[in-house]
Amino acid sequence: MSSLSESLAGARAEWNANPRLRIGAALIAVIIAVYLLLVLSDAREALRRDVAREAERLAKIEALAGQDAWIERADEAARLREALESQLPPARTPGLAQAAMQGTLREVLQPYGDAVTLEVAAATELPSNPGIVRVSATLGARDFGMDRSLALVQAIEGSPQLLAITGASIESRTATDLSLTVNGYFRLEPEAADVP
Repeated sequence: MSSLSESLAGARAEWNANPRLRIGAALIAVIIAVYLLLVLSDAREALRRDVAREAERLAKIEALAGQDAWIERADEAARLREALESQLPPARTPGLAQAAMQGTLREVLQPYGDAVTLEVAAATELPSNPGIVRVSATLGARDFGMDRSLALVQAIEGSPQLLAITGASIESRTATDLSLTVNGYFRLEPEAADVP
């Protein structure tokens, strides 16, 4: 303990005798204090920004919470979705949906005989709408005529089943060539009756 006491006494004597040591220590203390003030000021400013952002967000939420229109819109959107889905014919399996699509298009194409080719792709379930499948078909005809092409488009659009023409190419150079991509949509219902 005597060596510790002697060391402390020597340090105290040096502190009292050396004014540069006292000035240096005071400068270090001032630098540390200024640094701490800057850090606290930055933290305070960041906290102030966070509080202002949260206050603005809360004001927006309170403004929307008072509006019953959003609830009404959500209910209306749900009713519209239900109405649209009710227009989709039911099918027990994707394969039956594909067969129903092929049957519907064959009925539409019957007046045209063998002039129009038909290729129906396998049904694919829509990832955004589980339980709904899309069946795509490609129709093609060569030297078909513009009037017949437009009549075919109208027959597809007028079909009782919900069909959408998603691609069309009608080329009329020396002869009118037709290519249509048609999508049909079905609800998968394992207990549903088959669509004719």
